Amino acid sequence: MQTRTVEPRSIDGLNEIIAFVQDPDGYQIELIEILANLI
Repeated sequence: MQTRTVEPRSIDGLNEIIAFVQDPDGYQIELIEILANLI
């Protein structure tokens, strides 16, 4: 398994994804914006 350095921004995005899984309706729009920023 390879590991790679991730920027803090990516870690914040991961936390938002976790929150999205826990409460999809509340975070759906915000998650879409985060994914758009990662592109």
